Amino acid sequence: MWLVQVTVSLMVCSILVWVAIEDLRSFIVRNSLVGLLAACFVLHCLAGNHLSDLLPHLLFGLVGLALMVGAFALRAVGGGDVKLISAALIWVGPEGAVLFALLLAVLTLAYAAGALIGWFPKRRSGSATVIPFGPSIAAAWMAYLGVTASL
Repeated sequence: MWLVQVTVSLMVCSILVWVAIEDLRSFIVRNSLVGLLAACFVLHCLAGNHLSDLLPHLLFGLVGLALMVGAFALRAVGGGDVKLISAALIWVGPEGAVLFALLLAVLTLAYAAGALIGWFPKRRSGSATVIPFGPSIAAAWMAYLGVTASL
C-alpha cells in the first residue's frame, strides 16, 4: 500500500503543477483538475487505511468552500481558486490547516512581490492589479505534502 500512497502523492503533485501552469497562462483553474485532486484524496485514504479521515476532512473542505464563496462574492478570489482551496482543505484537514495557511500566506506574498517587480504574470482589472492565486495554492499544497511526508 505504501507504493500506492507514493503514486497518489506524485499524481497530486503532477496535477498541481499542471494547475499552476494553466493558471499562470490563462488565470483559469479547470474544474476537472480540481475534481481529480479531490478524488485522489479518496484514493489516499483507501491506500493508507485512513478511512476515518474521510468524513472530517470532507466536512472541513465544505466549511472552507462556504468561507471562500464569501471571498468570491467580494471579488477577492476567482471561482477556480475557491474550488482549489476547498480541495486543498480536504487534503490537509483541520489538523493541517494552520501549517497550510502559513505556507499559503508566505508563498502568496512572495508571488505578489514577484508580480510587482515583473517576475510573475499579473493583470490589471480597473484600478486593481490581479494575480493568479492557483500557483500559490499549488506550491503551498506541495510544500505541505513535503513537510508532512518527512514527519
